[in-house]
Amino acid sequence: HSVVTTVRSQEKANKIKEAHPNVSKDKLDFALVEDIAKEGAFDETVKSDPPFEAVVHTASPFHFNVTDIQKELLDPAYIGTTGILKSIKKSAPTVKRVVITSSFASIIDGSKGNWPEHTYSEADWNPMNQEQALKDAPSGYRASKAFAEKAAWDF
Repeated sequence: HSVVTTVRSQEKANKIKEAHPNVSKDKLDFALVEDIAKEGAFDETVKSDPPFEAVVHTASPFHFNVTDIQKELLDPAYIGTTGILKSIKKSAPTVKRVVITSSFASIIDGSKGNWPEHTYSEADWNPMNQEQALKDAPSGYRASKAFAEKAAWDF
């Protein structure tokens, strides 16, 4: 397969290139998307010649070193996920499959503890709300995954 991967900086692209020196540009290329929470961030990225058939969306901040939970965790997860879907719908008609990676964080209910007797299924959702999400960075991360995945399903 040929892959175009998005990175937030040229430095990140350079690190990937250095880690895979034998992979040619026709097999691995890069698109710079500095802010996935920006409206239309992926619009140009999904336009491809030759056109592509699949998108794998894995981007979502995973760190707790934040000062603004909304801006640094919730928005990139939610807007990034809905943004790539909107851009594909608008500008990439050849895309046949979209894979969105998520996390156990999107389905776990922290109030249940470890809950080892429970078998998780598609019926399970992390029940956090916006107020709970803004409590601290770990809560923000867990909520961001649930909010983003629900938004993808709604889309």
